[in-house]
Amino acid sequence: MLPRILLQRKLSMQLKTGWKWASLSTYYDSQSGMHVPVHHDNEVSAILSTDDWSQENMDTLANIGLLGIVGPNHHLSSSDRSQSPLDACRNENFSSLEFFLRTSSQAVIDVDVDIPKNVTLLFPYDENATEEISTQISTCVEQSIAATAIVCQDKEGEDSMLIANGVAQILDDTGGGKYVFVVGTRGKYANDILELCEELSYLDLAGPTMKSRLVVDLSANTNEECEDAAEECLMMGVNKFVIDEDRLNW
Repeated sequence: MLPRILLQRKLSMQLKTGWKWASLSTYYDSQSGMHVPVHHDNEVSAILSTDDWSQENMDTLANIGLLGIVGPNHHLSSSDRSQSPLDACRNENFSSLEFFLRTSSQAVIDVDVDIPKNVTLLFPYDENATEEISTQISTCVEQSIAATAIVCQDKEGEDSMLIANGVAQILDDTGGGKYVFVVGTRGKYANDILELCEELSYLDLAGPTMKSRLVVDLSANTNEECEDAAEECLMMGVNKFVIDEDRLNW
């Protein structure tokens, strides 16, 4: 295991400086016919998990080098006039951040909702609802509503290979999936994360590599579990992480 101080230094220094430069170099992907960003293994990106999307908190977070912020569930209804996480996303002062909004496999995507370009919608993977998820993501892609991501959780008794294959099928069918979030099980987090990341990394998809899309969620686990998972993921070249506010100085 890396000494704690070295892991902290690697994460904190690269969080502040690394991610902004990854998009400067691209390569041609023959499957998609597009130029896609090169994945830089040595650059670490962090996404903060917080339910506080207030103006004051966003002002604090906007300039500390985060890739983005993942926040509360949102129903994406044009009839909902209450205070919305989308209000923060529309603020030009926060245009450098990507905002990740959780939704569900049963959510109905309202095409009349004006979603800013820096928003990515998170859809939880469910092997029993792949058609519904595909429909939602296809709607977002075809109507240019928002970028999309799939959230995979390695649950007890589920096969990581089957999860990876199910995710690949959805992404192939829809052309979506800017990111794929990976969530493990508390108590055996590192093993779960590594197994699922490994299976997902084997996938050969059109567009950016799967490794460049992977985001490992460390926000709900202990420091020891996070350190183990982060260290192993970095060795695999997986370098995007969801963290909570307690780990901003990690």
